[in-house]
Amino acid sequence: WNRRSMFIMPSDGYTEVDLNDKFAMGDEIIVGIADYEKREEDNLAVGFVHGRDKEYLDKSNAWLWAPSMLKFGFSGSYLRDYTVFTEIVHANIKPGESYVNRQYIMVDSYKSMT
Repeated sequence: WNRRSMFIMPSDGYTEVDLNDKFAMGDEIIVGIADYEKREEDNLAVGFVHGRDKEYLDKSNAWLWAPSMLKFGFSGSYLRDYTVFTEIVHANIKPGESYVNRQYIMVDSYKSMT
């Protein structure tokens, strides 16, 4: 937010009218910044490992017909604090066959992962 914007996120059913009704004409809102920044060595990080489908490059494969895709997204609301993460695999899997998928997640200190 680079210290220029502030968001007010009222819960469902609470509107800007409800918020404005809390203040009288001439009321003043004073905004300050508390700088609680952590030192770089105190921060943690998470990383997702992605690779390439070697089987897709093999012209003889009959089951993987397009590259897999990973999609990351936003939950659609600042009230819901999570990231959407989905994988789309374009594969022809016949009865009796199995599909196995490995996902690797790295968690460590920020400095160790940069």
